[in-house]
Order: sequence, then C-alpha cells, then structure tokens
Amino acid sequence: MQTDWNRVRRRALLLIDVQRDFHDDGRMPIARHQVGRVIFEANRAIEDARSRGDAIVAIGNEFEPHDRLMNLLRRNASIAGSAGAMWDRRIVVDGAAYFSKSRSDAFSNARLAPYLADQRVDEVVLSGVFARACAAATARGALSRGMRVRLVESALGDSSDRAKENALRKLGKLPGVVIESAREEAVSVVRAPLPLTEERSFLVFRRVAAWPETNASTMTALPEDITLAGLSHGKRVGTSGTNIKAAA
Repeated sequence: MQTDWNRVRRRALLLIDVQRDFHDDGRMPIARHQVGRVIFEANRAIEDARSRGDAIVAIGNEFEPHDRLMNLLRRNASIAGSAGAMWDRRIVVDGAAYFSKSRSDAFSNARLAPYLADQRVDEVVLSGVFARACAAATARGALSRGMRVRLVESALGDSSDRAKENALRKLGKLPGVVIESAREEAVSVVRAPLPLTEERSFLVFRRVAAWPETNASTMTALPEDITLAGLSHGKRVGTSGTNIKAAA
C-alpha cells in the first residue's frame, strides 16, 4: 500500500529493539561503549517527537521459543516472554504504540503499515539496534511503502563502530534516506545494567499489540482483545480496548 502524499504529512519515531538482551550484559548486546549514547539519544528523540506531535512507535523482537536453531544462532536473545525481551526501562516510552516482530523488518508485522497510515505518517525516524540488521531492513520496508526515512546516527547502535558506519554508508545511498550527523552533547544516563529477574514486570501476550515493560497504567495497544500477565507473579487478567491496566 503506497502512501497518499496529498493526505499524509506527519512523522513517526520508530524505536527498534531497545530491549535488555541488546544492551549491557544482555545475550546479544551492541558495543558496550555505544549503549549510553543510544539510550540518551533515544530519550531525546522521544522528547523531540512529543514536542512536534509526532507518532511514537516502539518495536521489539519476540522470537518463538520453539525456533531452536535460530535462537541458538541469536544466543537465545529476546525470546518471547523472557526477561531479555523486556524493554529497557531507562528509555521512557509511556503512551507509545508497540508492535512485536520476529523478523528484521518491522513491517513484517502486517499491522504496522496500516497503523502508520491511520496516523497520517509519511516519514519515519529510526532509532535503536542493530543498524545493519533490523534498522536497515525497516528503513527499506518504509521506503518500499513510499515513506521517507530519517536515520539519527547517534541514536543507532551495532556490534561495532565499523559495522554501524558501513550500514549507514549503504543506507545513505538510497533515495529518500536522510542521515542526521551525530550530536556531540554530553551523555548522562544510567550505564549500569538493570537486573533481569526478581522484579515486577508486565508482558502483553498478543503478537500485534504487545507491550513488554514498565508503566502499565500508561501503555497503549491497538483495539484488540489482549492478555496482560504479571510475569513475576504469574497472574493474568483479560482486557479489551486501547487502555491497558496492570494486574494487581
């Protein structure tokens, strides 16, 4: 489905795979020295998006537990329902829409494109990990749907600086892609990794609209029947609609 350029004039921030297993001591982390910058810039991108009235969308990997071969190759990172698939709570995304995926391109979730169309989006800003994998695939997915793509260099991470630079160089050659240069302001974020266990966390068990972490009182989802689970407590509560409430 191509974008209607006469109707759509809005930007969306896509936060890609900013999950625990890809940061700090996770199972498949980006380069450690990049983590602080990515978190800082993601939070700043969220503030910028809110100030402009942009749509904010969080996207996370949720790999099926039975996909044993691929999970082995991925070091068992970000398996659906695992602590490592939880959103990094140093990034505050209250009120954002969330879409899960199990492939690199975020548009592999068939409901993302219609959601962006409903939000009148014609340009996406990408932040997150990995630059050469999911960010690159999502950029191409957006371009193929007639959207413009903006990549914030300092808000993208990868396994090394070289891998990130190579990815951005290739993406920068594509028509419709703009790359914003790294910003040099000081970074001040909590760099210590968060514990992956022994804390109250929530997961919405719905492939399309699921939210893997933090402030359940302000989470949003698409209007579908969903199941909210308090992972540490083993409790579940069914709910419907766009306002998700935490299980007591």
